[in-house]
Amino acid sequence: MFQRTWAFVIVAMLATSVSHAQASETTAEELARCLVRHSDEEIELVMKDFLVNALLENKIEAQSDALKLGMSMSQMAMNGCGLSKVDLQKPVFTSAAELYGNIVGKRIMAKAMSNIGME
Repeated sequence: MFQRTWAFVIVAMLATSVSHAQASETTAEELARCLVRHSDEEIELVMKDFLVNALLENKIEAQSDALKLGMSMSQMAMNGCGLSKVDLQKPVFTSAAELYGNIVGKRIMAKAMSNIGME
């Protein structure tokens, strides 16, 4: 029993170190694609609110929405893309977050234009 427990711990440690090694080697483009894959309607609604509040110059609401977006992206990166808290402080995450925002923002605008017949 004791040996089996240690074997499990060693396997878990190796899996974690491989995951973190992969995360540190991930490019911003790969990470942005991973974020898009793990995105859902809820975060798109927050993005819409952010865009509208920013356009209407509702500074406090836009800042609140930006904070929600940042938290959601951080959770997606850690839970879905294998990043650690340390990885979130690296420039690759910042670049990926910008790319992700551009991708989702374009998707939202394309839907909006389609909804009003201006594709």
